[in-house]
Amino acid sequence: MILRTFVIVGLLALLVFPAIAQTTPAPDPVQACQQLIPEGAPGLLELDPPMVNIVAPTSGEVIQGDQVAVTVETENFVLSSENHWHVWVDGQLQGMIYQPAAVLNLEPGTHQICVALSNAAHGTVSKATGIEIVVEPAAPGAPTPTVPAVVGEIINEPLVDMGQIVLLVVGGVLAGIGGWWVGQRLGKRQPS
Repeated sequence: MILRTFVIVGLLALLVFPAIAQTTPAPDPVQACQQLIPEGAPGLLELDPPMVNIVAPTSGEVIQGDQVAVTVETENFVLSSENHWHVWVDGQLQGMIYQPAAVLNLEPGTHQICVALSNAAHGTVSKATGIEIVVEPAAPGAPTPTVPAVVGEIINEPLVDMGQIVLLVVGGVLAGIGGWWVGQRLGKRQPS
């Protein structure tokens, strides 16, 4: 009985441990970007949700030189002075772009580029998508890559500074004290 148990446990170990030891493949760039950048809250009844696709470069492409022109195409979404897209490189937000293309300066190596659409309030309104590219140093005498005609500037996201946080906290505390004081005064009134 004990010997049979050891044999069964041994056979199970042979079957289970190789499966555990296998490395799981990295998720594809689109799935990785969707985990990094959760979708916003578009309307539940929206039949044609905004979508974004990276049309250049393509996933797996090898880019020569440190300038990478990223071009997006949108569906059910118009880029404007308010509507824009955000770009992340290797999990780090680079900024927002109001044009359909932008140029990223990247070091040699493998990079993941993620994009998502945002509204004027900087809320994500589309599913994120992404690609993985390889950047190599430019070979001597190699031609300069063609940059799209309309290239947007990558603008840093607006940040909340400490003064704004203090103002909000102090304002909230004062509003709470004022509400308590008014409540105390109204509670002591005698019925007429």
